[in-house]
Amino acid sequence: MNRFRILLLLSFVGSVASVFASRGVYFYTFREFGFTDGPNLWLALGTGIAYILGAVPSHALASRHGERRVLLVAIVCQVVCMGVMFLFPTPAVIVSGQIVFSWFNALMWPIVESYVSAGRSPRDTAKALGQFNVTWALAVPLSILITGPIIADVQAGLFGIGAVMMIAVGLMAGQLNPAVAHMAHDHPDRPPADRLARCAALLGASRWLLAYTYALFFLLTPLFPMLYDRLGFDVQGKTAMASIVDFSRWCTFVIMMRFAGWRDRASILWLSLALLPASFLIVLLVPHTATIIAAQIIFGIAAGLVYFAAIYYAMVVKNAAVDAGGAHEGLIGVGYSLGPIAGLIGLSIAGLEWTSSAPAMLAGIGPLVVICTLGAAWPLLKLGRMKLDR
Repeated sequence: MNRFRILLLLSFVGSVASVFASRGVYFYTFREFGFTDGPNLWLALGTGIAYILGAVPSHALASRHGERRVLLVAIVCQVVCMGVMFLFPTPAVIVSGQIVFSWFNALMWPIVESYVSAGRSPRDTAKALGQFNVTWALAVPLSILITGPIIADVQAGLFGIGAVMMIAVGLMAGQLNPAVAHMAHDHPDRPPADRLARCAALLGASRWLLAYTYALFFLLTPLFPMLYDRLGFDVQGKTAMASIVDFSRWCTFVIMMRFAGWRDRASILWLSLALLPASFLIVLLVPHTATIIAAQIIFGIAAGLVYFAAIYYAMVVKNAAVDAGGAHEGLIGVGYSLGPIAGLIGLSIAGLEWTSSAPAMLAGIGPLVVICTLGAAWPLLKLGRMKLDR
């Protein structure tokens, strides 16, 4: 098996294990410990802060110690975290284990993304990232679908299974090259200056949208267990409903991988800027199953457009450095944190009652929506004055 296929398999298995901890944990804590919106939002906030702290130093650590070595350390530490969560499933251990796991999970993914993209032309980068995105994104909804039955049958066995899967990820990572080989900055396949300038502007907009997307999504994620509980779903039904966004995002990745017309264009980012808040509001405010399903599909499309654009432009502009993935994952961590903060503000306004907390959530998330909208729109408006030589 060649190394790129190893990377894809590693990404698939690693994503399944990651989802068990990062997304499945909220359904586990709701079912086993009775965590409602407030405790789950606090857990999500701790997870988000840890994710930022793990992503930001990934480039410096990889540069000093080598990509493969840091990757293996991150994987081993995730195995330990999930193993401890499996063996000692108390609220304190699950919460602290999840937060520490998040730190090392964020350290891992920028290095994997650098391995995927390094040494490639922009066209080949898009192709490689397309295969990578389709691979890990398919793992997410599939793992969410099986999270419910696993929790129902073996409870904390969810984390034991994740630990075993991470061991397999470590075995695959051991077959990678010790260091990532990057393309020389003066290589003829590197984009010309005018195109790099345009890509940099698109990167700026997409990064604002990336943090925005994950803030909205990780405001909703800790609320999903109670939201779907009120709609009458059991734990299997709740996780099936929660997977809809991820299936929709995966379909978007497939289309973006096959069609290149979105590259270097601002239109998909403008579209995402419109779809994100509209679909979010519907999920939050309309307690109707069919409507929520439709809104999640729309949100998944917008999230897919933003994620693929953000990582593509980061790898092109930053020449596939670990720093590119570190900033990308760091902004995801910012979203992980800002969403729960907005939710906690909303709950404090609403007095912890869902009937009044849904509108109050809008007060919490409102300033973030305004700031991110303006932050993303400004570089997109400036693009109108740029010309691209093709």
